[in-house]
Amino acid sequence: MRRNERYVLFVLGVAVAVAVAGALLLPGFYFVGLTLVPEKPQATTFLSIPEVVRAALWADLSGDGPIRLKPITPWSFVQLRICRALASRSGQAKREAKEACLRQHAGIVAADDLAKIHVAKYGFAVGGLAQVATAAWVTRNWTGKMTLDELASQGDFGHGWRGIDQAALGYLGKHADILAAADAALLAALIRRPQAADHDPWCRPTEALDLRNHVLRRMEENGALTKEALSSALQAPLGILDRRCAQAAPARD
Repeated sequence: MRRNERYVLFVLGVAVAVAVAGALLLPGFYFVGLTLVPEKPQATTFLSIPEVVRAALWADLSGDGPIRLKPITPWSFVQLRICRALASRSGQAKREAKEACLRQHAGIVAADDLAKIHVAKYGFAVGGLAQVATAAWVTRNWTGKMTLDELASQGDFGHGWRGIDQAALGYLGKHADILAAADAALLAALIRRPQAADHDPWCRPTEALDLRNHVLRRMEENGALTKEALSSALQAPLGILDRRCAQAAPARD
């Protein structure tokens, strides 16, 4: 047998061994991860989440087209980690590279965000394995709309406001069920960046407006807004309540 042929057989053998190991180990990690969490997530949302809020959340997640949730696979998990590694890049290149990657995995990101919220209830010791396993369970048992609804009802919007209704009242002085597209886009942008001071709409209204408008444009690309509705929403003021920028969180309504 020639040297090159032996090398090819060796590489193929290694590849087969890795594939077999992955096929055996990954399901094991999944079930072990689930055992670390006392309860699986429950779809307990009683708040009616407006369709415009779902569309805005999906757009901010870089979702492409209609809302959908694909099951997590080993390959999609690796791809998602690559997407998040791109977040270390700066400027416009960061946004474009990250969005191009995340468009294929927006549903998984939503499930991962929801799993992070759920796992956090049980303390730090539960760890990342439980979060990944919980996210995988969500992608296999919930629809995309269910996931976005729970994310909207449980998500951290900053300033201590958890859930879309609290956030709508705190930032805009209105309930979630009457949010316009521009309002929903602003809140969708904030749920992904709850602790980022440079996205605080009171301290950095220009940056907040840019984020909102970016989400609105993505909504139009996804077919959630007509061009006329987009034009109207882009011209709408930020609409936040009249409060001064401060380091301390503003008092809740």
